Amino acid sequence: LYEDQLSVSANLTTYGSRPMALSDTGEILRDGLFVDISFGADYRINENFSVFLNLYNLLNSNYQRWHNYPERQLDFRGGITLSL
Repeated sequence: LYEDQLSVSANLTTYGSRPMALSDTGEILRDGLFVDISFGADYRINENFSVFLNLYNLLNSNYQRWHNYPERQLDFRGGITLSL
């Protein structure tokens, strides 16, 4: 019964060293290797209503995907879905 109602997912993403920006002297600034692990679950109560929870950056890593835009440490999102 529950296998029809519960959906779970996990994601492992690795980012290798890559150029991020140029310094004032023209040197290329590079970011190091980092890993991002996420997990999600969705529970369908009935055909029209479900609840979900997604967890991101489970390793609580401090990294930047884009220069000067740090990622949140241990981020989460949750909510409900209504289908009419």
